[in-house]
Amino acid sequence: MRNTNLMKSKFLSFIKNWHLKYIITIWIFWMTILILVGAIMFGRIPVSGPIHSYYGIGEELSVWTNWDGNNYIVIAREGYNIESLYAFFPLLPILIKILVNILDISYPLAGVIVSRLALLGALFFLVKLVEKEWGKNIAYKTAWLMLIFPTAYFMMAVYTESLFLFTTLATWYFAREKNWWLAGFFGFFAPLTRLLGILMAPVLFWEYLSSKDWSFKKIRFGLFASITPVLGLISYAYFNYTRTGDFLHFLNVQKYWAEVHSRGGYHNPFGIIWNELVETIAKIPNEGIFIIGGADLWMTLFAVGILIWITIKRTLRPPYLIWSWGLLMIPIISGSLVSMPRYVLGFFPMYIVLAIWCAKSKLFEQFYTFTSILLFAAFYIMFLFQVWLA
Repeated sequence: MRNTNLMKSKFLSFIKNWHLKYIITIWIFWMTILILVGAIMFGRIPVSGPIHSYYGIGEELSVWTNWDGNNYIVIAREGYNIESLYAFFPLLPILIKILVNILDISYPLAGVIVSRLALLGALFFLVKLVEKEWGKNIAYKTAWLMLIFPTAYFMMAVYTESLFLFTTLATWYFAREKNWWLAGFFGFFAPLTRLLGILMAPVLFWEYLSSKDWSFKKIRFGLFASITPVLGLISYAYFNYTRTGDFLHFLNVQKYWAEVHSRGGYHNPFGIIWNELVETIAKIPNEGIFIIGGADLWMTLFAVGILIWITIKRTLRPPYLIWSWGLLMIPIISGSLVSMPRYVLGFFPMYIVLAIWCAKSKLFEQFYTFTSILLFAAFYIMFLFQVWLA
């Protein structure tokens, strides 16, 4: 009896400490609303021409595997049988393949399950990470604001956004807890999700040395954690070499996608943003208010604006700045803002700052929540009906 009560007490303590009730509730609520809204849209809006499956239970192409999502499904099903697919990193297809083999379900359904469970895991680590430095109230607001961000529906689809957030936030959390073994474990998988996961290497290096008061005499084996993201990337590079004879094939094949998305070369990211802004303003006489449809530019400006504010005000610790500048600037260096509305989802310090602002001003919280949900609804409907956004 005593052992039973002890186990029950530990279980309840675990639920409380990890905020399971709150996180699972908002995760289920968010997914339910999106699924119901999508079902209503498909049932009521007439569509001319072919439309993808909404439920994605079978092997047919579904709305949840649009565009890049289908590339991950192809890799999971057939492997890297097309040269251009090496640009897509392997962790998501590997997990999809594992789930298909275990549950005997379709590849699209497995992809959806992986993405949505990864989102749940990302929420757990986000709340725990933020709570450690800003308290429970800000942590809860941060999680909610991430879910209602205008392009957050990508985290329900077969894209790497939710898995990328899960691996990086888990790495951040365990680094802050000084659990270097687990930090290194998740750090290894971060660059196997997306190339920018390699940014966890300098973050882990900073976190480890700061935990040792920057004394090199105190360095122990825990420093190895900062190398694991590099090892993760090297493992994929070696896989490229065994298949193509080129360690950097995953980078070289980006030339193909650069042509597809009108990218190429290396550019000043601020110059790219400025040129896009000037071109957009020049369209006002002809397009008027419809220039607000240029989500690539406006979402980039929003995220970069917050990052500049964070940097000037020193709101967050240096590792957050290292991570954030790399995460936002590196994709733009290629010369385009294409897909930035999706890429900014990984910029989790943005949600922290927005939560802090919301906690300080009820008016701002109401305005931002209303605006964000409105944009979310518009973008989500566009996504469902295969209108390219990111």
